[in-house]
Amino acid sequence: MNIDINIKIERWKEKAEDFLENNIRCFIKSLDGGYYSGDILLVGDNWISIYDIIKKENFRIFWLDIILFEEWKEKREDGK
Repeated sequence: MNIDINIKIERWKEKAEDFLENNIRCFIKSLDGGYYSGDILLVGDNWISIYDIIKKENFRIFWLDIILFEEWKEKREDGK
C-alpha cells in the first residue's frame, strides 16, 4: 500500500502532537541515515524539533527528510 507523502506527513504531525501532549518519546530515522531518539520540543508545519536523549542535543528535522517516525522503545536489561 503506497501512501502519498503529504498524507504520511500529516499523519506524522498528528502523531507528534499526541506524543508531545502525552510526554511520549519518539524515534526518527531520516533520509541521510540519521537516527534520533528523544523528547519532542515543538511540532511545526515543516519540521519537528526534538531533544535527542542519546546525543544530548536539540535537532530540527524537516518532515520531508523523515522516513520513519514512531514511538521510542527503551530496551530493558534483558535486551527486549
